Amino acid sequence: MPNPSVHTVVSAARCFTAEEVAELGRAAADGEDRLDPALDGKLLGTIQQLIIEANTQCFHFDLRYAVEVGEPARLVLDEGASSRDAGLGMDSQHSTRKLTGLVGLGTSTARLVLPAADKVVEVFPGSCHLWPSYVDVVFPDGIHGLSFHAFGPAFR
Repeated sequence: MPNPSVHTVVSAARCFTAEEVAELGRAAADGEDRLDPALDGKLLGTIQQLIIEANTQCFHFDLRYAVEVGEPARLVLDEGASSRDAGLGMDSQHSTRKLTGLVGLGTSTARLVLPAADKVVEVFPGSCHLWPSYVDVVFPDGIHGLSFHAFGPAFR
């Protein structure tokens, strides 16, 4: 039976205000490890809630934990780059990545494209997006954001 989640992106629009997006973007650009504690808590809480809800309602993967050390990580990609180009997906070195996520930090709307399904998702500043790590997505406009993952046992 085909898995309908194969070509799905779960999105939550406007998770962060313009001020929060600016602060997240500044901290990421400066390479800061620490954010204001309230914003740091909101960032991690929002990511975890999106993962829980998306996995419960859509993906149904065996997840064990989310957001490893060093995540969320700054992500700046040029026009036409893909998640595979950026090392975001699942590969032999990252076989426990089940879901890949993105928080949009750009100042304008970008696009996330799933070429295999001919789907386009708009990435607004402050929005969050989640897709299966085995799916390669393309960013035709480039992207500025924070990336993260959810993990579980390797697919069998």
